[in-house]
Formats: sequence, structure tokens, C-alpha cells
Amino acid sequence: MDKPILNALRLLGRLGNKRLAVSVSEDSSLDVLATTTDTGAIRVMAVNFGEAFDYDESHDIQIRLDGLAGGSWHYRHYRIDREHSNAYTVWLSMGRPVVPSDEQLAVLQSRHGLELAEPESEITASDHPFLGTTLPPHSVSLWELDRT
Repeated sequence: MDKPILNALRLLGRLGNKRLAVSVSEDSSLDVLATTTDTGAIRVMAVNFGEAFDYDESHDIQIRLDGLAGGSWHYRHYRIDREHSNAYTVWLSMGRPVVPSDEQLAVLQSRHGLELAEPESEITASDHPFLGTTLPPHSVSLWELDRT
């Protein structure tokens, strides 16, 4: 069973090789990283993590896309949290079966890998200058913007 940490490594592998400047408000406890790839694609990652196991703060985030080139962009938003990209919490909710039934196994396999937090779409800088979401506790979001 793929655990969330493996999916976190998958997200890291999707980042670009050149870091972009990011400004975060001083009162934010979120970590944000932006990169670009050799093809000019943009990746933005936001992390809401607290060291305490019982950390339970959700945070609204709005990322302004200053300088996004005009034209059309293909947009994907991946999430890892208790509800997305997390077969482990599904297994726990099943009662931790040692030998899952065929139906349980099918459900677990459907939750392996990265899951989208919202449907893929096409955007332009003029109609979508912000990336926004609510990050639940112990979560990470990755937005991918690829020129079309």
C-alpha cells in the first residue's frame, strides 16, 4: 500500500529545477515553494504542517500569480491530506484488514498515487490570477501550470 509519504516524494519529483521568488505574509505558518521547468511550466507547492501530532489548524491560501505569461495554461491541483492521495486512511477506516477482500483491495488500489483536489482545467493569467484553497492540517498541495 502506498503511504502518503511516497506520494509526497512523487510531488517533490514533479517540481521544476529553477526556484521562483515567493513572498509569504509574515503571519503565515504555511510554507510555499514555486519552481519552473526547462519547458517554462510552473509548479507551486504549499505545505500546512505542524510538528505536533494533534496539530489541527486549517489555513486558507491565496497565491497571486504575478508575471504569469499570457495565453492558455493547463491547470492541475494535486493534494495529499486525510482525504486525498492517502490509501492508508482508507485502510484504517476499513478496520485495518490484514487480508483485504477483493472489494476492499479495489478501493485501496483506487486511492494509490496522486489524486486531484479539483478537476483539471484551462486558465489564462487574465481570468485566473490566483491559486486558492483551504489547506487542512498536515497537508500539501501542488499546482501544475503547463502552457498549452
